[in-house]
Amino acid sequence: RRRMSQFLQRHKFPTAELSVIDLSSVISPSSDQSFDSSLTTIAHQIKEACLNTGFFIIVNHGISKQLLERMWKFSRDFFELPLEIKKKLKHSQNRGYFTLGEENLNPDVQPIGDFKEGLDIGREIPEGDPEHGLPFRHSNRWPEEDVLPQFKEAMLQLFNEFTHLGRTLLKAFSLALGEKVDFLDGKTELPMTLLRLLRYPTSSEPITEERLG
Repeated sequence: RRRMSQFLQRHKFPTAELSVIDLSSVISPSSDQSFDSSLTTIAHQIKEACLNTGFFIIVNHGISKQLLERMWKFSRDFFELPLEIKKKLKHSQNRGYFTLGEENLNPDVQPIGDFKEGLDIGREIPEGDPEHGLPFRHSNRWPEEDVLPQFKEAMLQLFNEFTHLGRTLLKAFSLALGEKVDFLDGKTELPMTLLRLLRYPTSSEPITEERLG
């Protein structure tokens, strides 16, 4: 929390207006009753934050520091691969690698595309699965194991933990909306969530609005 606060202050975000919501009581509850009570409290905090500022910070979310550090290492290792290897994972159907300038979030003012490269990872949907081939529901594109050992394993572990955390938050959102705790469960059984690795390279020149994104 202290590091997050320092980051926000350094970049001149109004930290006093941002709510910090502690999830420890629902990530590691002492009992089912404790979970229900804590989730109700967190739902109220989320509702207040969304109504007042539209943003909040979560802490003690249950995703280990070791896993996050492993993710950062693998992310750096991936982007340091030769371009010809990364291009083999060409982006398609919301999966895979895109190069600098290939993605353009605002074509009206960015004629040359975004100044970033990235890799999109979703749920593993193997060929032969009834879902495979539906819009935005395809196989992930991974570097070969001998090129980046354990990369796939680490990214899927992180993706699954983020998904689990998201489902817990959705329960709180359901209560915040005044609905039953499982209101959003059936609406998110097969989510199209993405784990997106991004790299914004350094530049010796100022980044103009034509390259932001």
